[in-house]
Amino acid sequence: MGSLSLSPPGQAAPLLPGGVASHVGTSSSGGPACHPTSWSQGSFAISASSLQDGFLLCPRQEYLFYCEGYFHLHNRLLDATSPKQFLLPIITKLLAALNAGAPAVLRDLSGSFLLLVYDSRHNTLWVVPDRLASRPLFYYSRAGIFRFANNLPALLRHPALDRSLDLCALVEFLRFSMILGDRTLYQQVKTVPPATILKIGPGGLHFQPYWSLDYDESCDRSHQDYIYSLGDVFKRAAGQLVSHPDNSALMLSGGLDSRMIAASLCSSGVPLRTISFGGFENEDVKLARKVARHCGFPFIFLKRPPGYYPEILPGAVDLSDGLYAFHHAHLLGLHRQIRALGIDTLIHGWGLDVLFSGSYQPKRLVRHLPGRSFYLLWPRHFRNQADVIQSLYSALALGDDPLSSQLPTDLLSEIWRQWPHLTIARWVEGSTGHAGDFHNQFDWVILRNFS
Repeated sequence: MGSLSLSPPGQAAPLLPGGVASHVGTSSSGGPACHPTSWSQGSFAISASSLQDGFLLCPRQEYLFYCEGYFHLHNRLLDATSPKQFLLPIITKLLAALNAGAPAVLRDLSGSFLLLVYDSRHNTLWVVPDRLASRPLFYYSRAGIFRFANNLPALLRHPALDRSLDLCALVEFLRFSMILGDRTLYQQVKTVPPATILKIGPGGLHFQPYWSLDYDESCDRSHQDYIYSLGDVFKRAAGQLVSHPDNSALMLSGGLDSRMIAASLCSSGVPLRTISFGGFENEDVKLARKVARHCGFPFIFLKRPPGYYPEILPGAVDLSDGLYAFHHAHLLGLHRQIRALGIDTLIHGWGLDVLFSGSYQPKRLVRHLPGRSFYLLWPRHFRNQADVIQSLYSALALGDDPLSSQLPTDLLSEIWRQWPHLTIARWVEGSTGHAGDFHNQFDWVILRNFS
């Protein structure tokens, strides 16, 4: 648990190593007790908790910078441990763009990151998540008080926080295995949306998107052009991910997604170890071993012990923060073995399942083969927007089997029946401006929400 205290201009605050300003009190047991981050002026206040070490105090103490995760810029991989001579010019440029209301500079950033910049001159805090908000920031704002944390349990420890449940969010979680939009299981707790700048200051909260997923409906190039351009994109992306090959490895399951990543790395000449795991060497593992041998990559097989999954379940629940079902918690019990091999970065291609088993190929010239998303993305004929809504509803909503019907209480039964249809209708209506064609509109909704 880390904490930061941002004092109003003109008031000094004690500094901890690394430039973290913090108020430390004494607990009832006599040990140190860290209070949540707080800063206030007039009726405006900011409070934070559970931020890891990694604050950078910038020159003249005019602003503080916090980076969680990593980001790519100008072919350089940067994080909180990067040398200050690299970070400071980027932070200065970032802050100038934020204050000028010109977020275009952020469009060049990629990676998995959460950036916080506090500007003492303007009494303003900026929050910038990555394009998918892969590292969420939870916040609570009420009566001029803004509190935030990078994990939900830390925020819930605050005694003044309203813990009323959001019943619609609960239905979404049970229906879709995730909570959609910026909501959480609690009515008063939200998350900062993906690719969105959150500005917190005396004027309140302001949100501004800095990037949006484009959907090109022109399709004016040949099928072959798209295939080659996609291959080039994969090579560039793979090269960016593997900045330190000695410390990285590829999760190679033998499936199409991981084989694409392996092929990109192989064609780029990047040497990399590959890892697969399982209860025994099944057909997928044998295929993964064959692919690794063809690419010239070392192959490591990690065997799961009996009773593996029940032991890692509590950790999987903690990592999800109650926002979504943590399907890929497989490695929680193997991370010590992986680190013992000198590996601190794993690359995987799970997110490509949607792309390679769906209909997102130009002009649909690449036809479907049964895959993990085959049921969702089976080609359909849509006459109007209502057809799109009904098709998504039938594909995503839980079935009306006896077990599902017993899940909701009397209080939730009506919401249980109505809310999924209302949610999907909102999805489709919101996608109209991005994809006018009914078929593309269906694809856009799935791609946007599954991403």
